Amino acid sequence: MDGSMESMKKHIKENINELINKEKLQEAEVLLKEFFSMVKDDAEAFSMKSVLLILKGKLEEAEIVIKEGLNYHKDNFDLNYNLAYIYETQGRYNQALLCYTIAINNCEDDNLKLGIEENISRLKNEHGAKIITTKAKIAFFVKQGMDSFLGDTISGLSDEYDVKKIVVTEYPQIEEGMRWADICWFEWCDELIAYGSKLELAREKKIICRLHSYEAFTEHPSNVKWNSVDKLIIDTKHINDVVLTSFQKIPKDKVNIIPVGVNEGKYKFEKREKGFNLAYVGYINYKKGPMLLIQLISELVKIDKKYKLHIAGKFQDYRDVLYFNQMIKEMNLSDNIIHYGWVDDINKWLIDKNYIISTSLLEGQHLSVMEGMSKGIKPVIHNFVGAKEIYDKKYVWNTIDEAVEIIKSHKYNSSEYREYVVKNYSKDKELNSIKEMISKISGKNKEKKIINIKPLITVGVINYNYKHYMDKAVSSILSQTYDNIEIIIVDDCSNDGSIDLINEYEKKHMNIKGIYHDKNSGSSVKACRELIEKAKGEYLFILSSDDFLRDRYVIEDLIKQFLKEPNLDYVYGNLDIVDADGNYKDVWKYKQFTDEQIIRETFRRMGSGIMPVTIGMYKTEFYRKNDITWHCDKENIVAGDVLNSLVYIKYRWQYKYIDRSFICYRHHSNNMTYNLKDRIPSIISIIEYIINNFDESIYLSEVGLDKIQSYEMKKSKKMYIIAEVYFDILKYYKDGFKPWDGSNTDYSKEYIHEWVEKPLCVKIKEYIGKSLECGDFHRSEIERLEFNLKNIILTLNCK
Repeated sequence: MDGSMESMKKHIKENINELINKEKLQEAEVLLKEFFSMVKDDAEAFSMKSVLLILKGKLEEAEIVIKEGLNYHKDNFDLNYNLAYIYETQGRYNQALLCYTIAINNCEDDNLKLGIEENISRLKNEHGAKIITTKAKIAFFVKQGMDSFLGDTISGLSDEYDVKKIVVTEYPQIEEGMRWADICWFEWCDELIAYGSKLELAREKKIICRLHSYEAFTEHPSNVKWNSVDKLIIDTKHINDVVLTSFQKIPKDKVNIIPVGVNEGKYKFEKREKGFNLAYVGYINYKKGPMLLIQLISELVKIDKKYKLHIAGKFQDYRDVLYFNQMIKEMNLSDNIIHYGWVDDINKWLIDKNYIISTSLLEGQHLSVMEGMSKGIKPVIHNFVGAKEIYDKKYVWNTIDEAVEIIKSHKYNSSEYREYVVKNYSKDKELNSIKEMISKISGKNKEKKIINIKPLITVGVINYNYKHYMDKAVSSILSQTYDNIEIIIVDDCSNDGSIDLINEYEKKHMNIKGIYHDKNSGSSVKACRELIEKAKGEYLFILSSDDFLRDRYVIEDLIKQFLKEPNLDYVYGNLDIVDADGNYKDVWKYKQFTDEQIIRETFRRMGSGIMPVTIGMYKTEFYRKNDITWHCDKENIVAGDVLNSLVYIKYRWQYKYIDRSFICYRHHSNNMTYNLKDRIPSIISIIEYIINNFDESIYLSEVGLDKIQSYEMKKSKKMYIIAEVYFDILKYYKDGFKPWDGSNTDYSKEYIHEWVEKPLCVKIKEYIGKSLECGDFHRSEIERLEFNLKNIILTLNCK
């Protein structure tokens, strides 16, 4: 199937190329439109479309097409060469030189290279052209199909700025684009700016949002973090008034009123006279006042049946379709209303029109009217909210009778209509205002950018028989934007070919080093200790080889936090859960904890920790100054991370949570700790560490021990409660244990007895004995506990 599709695409492109060479431009245009309906990002198609427009003399439109193609293929030879030709033709010699230089670096034809070298020499010698490499970068973020206002703006700013349009289909594109850019422009005040304004990056970037009239009547502006936004552009005063009244958290000094400009050069001007052809351009919905359209044409037809209403646009509500069909029939207007559907080439469609009509309730500027005026067409504008602030009142009507009078009037001056737009709403005027605004905010420093001197980061990878996953883990480290990284891979005596793969990494990458165990250690403890000891970096990140870093910016974001808060010992975040194939399943969200929360909740959750110690980055000085390493209890095989979170509290570590994921944790059968033989001793290790190292006022804060005056009574109750805790653990693992992923755990009665009942009975008996040693204060409760214990144990041989 894929092969036949590629063959078809190739065939269509060959046909388009042949038609262009034969100067059959209209036929080529039809085929190109068909091609773009199938493929959105083909470099050759963008190039052919630009050639088509160049041959038609539409250089500005060709420039927009090329720049859209360069968003996908920034180094493409044809696109850069065609853009260089346009720039040279327009006298933009510095830009032409840059594009010719990119083109020649990506040219495989020696003869073409000679021609381009001549062009470069001519630009330098005759025009003094030089490449400017210090342009600020602007990223424009917009949703698919919502970029109709952006083309000329991007083109107009591209001489002074390095520009990129990002059509956002998923949120990670926003973060990627913001990292690239110095200035971030969000077209429309919608979900994109709401998301982008809340990113950590927004604190150090210049953020601009352009709000159109639509968003003023939604909740979108209330979802934006406005203290991250430098400027809000609104196109008209009346929409500005609505926004500031409805959303009072938006600071007035952040708003710039900049009307959207009309590129009058795109609209061929012709002197016109009175006539009978009315044009309506745009969507048809209740906001556009479509009922007034019918009433207006009906009144005109009563005067002269030659009047016709031409509609270029789509119905957005089927109720309007039904109404139009009914009223056209009832009012006998079938010969006078012509609906064309959506029209791509409005410039051509408007050639024979005499009036451009607006019947809207509210608009920003109503650009389709201004575009018609640029062609010399007389505007007939219903008095929508704000209309008289934008248009001369002589073009504005309140009643159908007034609209009829404007149309019947002998006063018709095409030059006046065009001049009104050029004087008040030209694209040049808009661009000058935008450039002035950008210049002002560019002079104001936001948060200072990092990083002047990059500290070395050690990323340690722990591997045992995960060769098939290791490439993903290592490549996720090598692709980091932060580049001062050493990688240490510790292999715990693998036998699946992992060692050969690590050897290859060492040969290929100078910053990768392997440590090889000659026998399996049985856990990750030895590897963690070696990484802490061998790390040369100021910071250490430990990763299992079956997991991988979430994105390219993990290390950069972590080091930013350390540099902002030098007192920190550890920075952590969330954990993305992926399946064995690396497909996203879920996210584990954490939060900022206190020491007491970690201790209390770990105890309450029967040894299950809440503080993740293996999904973030450590300052290695924390280990060095305290002369510690990864803590190990030989009884604790599967909960070493929980134990270490408690140990680090004893050393007063400082930690910080960031609400973003750093690791993708691969969920598969080999990394699940369902083995109760190892799990129960590990839980006991955690509970005992808490009992022996922290005050009971923390982990037993809810039982009121502080209210008991007698030392013996207090101790007796504490020991009895701990016995109850172990009893609860026994009940849970005997009958109710369910792994977090929902996996089935089918253990035999003998297995449960040996590895759950026996060890936990020992602890229960131990703490019952300690309680009774203090006195008979809780004799009745203990007898009830022993009775319950006998009822759930199948064969009790505890001593």
